[in-house]
Amino acid sequence: ALITNYQAILKSLDEEINEQKSKDVAHAIGATIVHVKFIVYLFILHEVLLSINILSVQLQAKGTTLGKSGNLVKGVIRTLENNRSDEHFSELWAEIKIFCSENDISIDNSNQGPKRRKK
Repeated sequence: ALITNYQAILKSLDEEINEQKSKDVAHAIGATIVHVKFIVYLFILHEVLLSINILSVQLQAKGTTLGKSGNLVKGVIRTLENNRSDEHFSELWAEIKIFCSENDISIDNSNQGPKRRKK
């Protein structure tokens, strides 16, 4: 829902800030959801939770047998394993780039500070 209603959520947060209702909270949420890191997590979680939700619904179905349940679990495991491939991530990254482009989110992460070296 967040992906499909992203612009409406940003607009609502702006209205909250302008009306001084929970201004600090709305500003913090708004600042967080416009970063590419958040968008990447959002897309990955969306895919994972979609698979888990399908599994959950099927396992709760009235006519589900133990054998069918095992097959469903194995299917979700295969899906998650396939989603970890370079090819799938490339497809996901293309979707993320389109989403970021449509919502004016910068993908450039050169503004991040240098990483600390482990000693």
